[in-house]
Amino acid sequence: EILNNLQRVNDFTVRSRTSADQYRKTTKTVKTIGEEMNVNYLIEGSVGREGNSLKVWIKLIDVSTDKPVWSSEYSREVNITQIFLLQSEISKEIAGELKTVLSPEEIIQIDKKPTENLEAYNYYLLGNDYFWRSYEKQNFEIAIKMYGKAIELDPGFAKAYLRQSLCYLYLNWFFYDNRTDRLTKSKEAIDAAFKIDPDLPEVHLALGNYYYLGFLNYTKALEQVEIAEQKLKNNPDCIYLKANIYRRAGKWSLASENFLKAYTVDPGSSP
Repeated sequence: EILNNLQRVNDFTVRSRTSADQYRKTTKTVKTIGEEMNVNYLIEGSVGREGNSLKVWIKLIDVSTDKPVWSSEYSREVNITQIFLLQSEISKEIAGELKTVLSPEEIIQIDKKPTENLEAYNYYLLGNDYFWRSYEKQNFEIAIKMYGKAIELDPGFAKAYLRQSLCYLYLNWFFYDNRTDRLTKSKEAIDAAFKIDPDLPEVHLALGNYYYLGFLNYTKALEQVEIAEQKLKNNPDCIYLKANIYRRAGKWSLASENFLKAYTVDPGSSP
């Protein structure tokens, strides 16, 4: 979630969770990881729980020297307010250490809380865990249930709707379950998220996926992705979706340009 916050800072290019996860248990050196990921800094940390306290240790490492340029330790009560405040605080401190001045819009986006319900947030994170595991049918189905639980607990949880929407699209796209109602459910989830937070850029990214994966409507898909990109600068999901749209539309030069850009922005996750 801290990575998601930092992705909203226009001065930064942040590698995705998919890229970062491959180094979870690695023995590779910081320099090697930095070269493979093409980054200047690594964020390293751990999270633990003691009773009703959340313990977080985090440091920012300069790849060129393999030395931390900043580190900190946090202890917060386990409640929804403190968790989101901590995520915002860490994101802002990292930005400050990298000499970045955040715009008012970036601060608003970083401080925005997706939900007020801790249990709903937990189900949302569980859904994300299953969503990112693989492209297997059962993981999408379990993720849908987890996001559904989050929505039951907090009907105003826009991001849970958007993730659920994408799961429905993938079930249809991979021919696991391409009943008509999968596309209907996907659109209903996007509409619900838009009603809750019409300023959320991920809504437009979700619509881009909907028009592309659901109907191969390249014009509408591209329009929505470009709206999302106005606030999601250098977001690999936006760039990679554009590349696929151009490829399907037979615009090979633009497809190649965007595939290369997606790889440059996030070499660990883009095919």
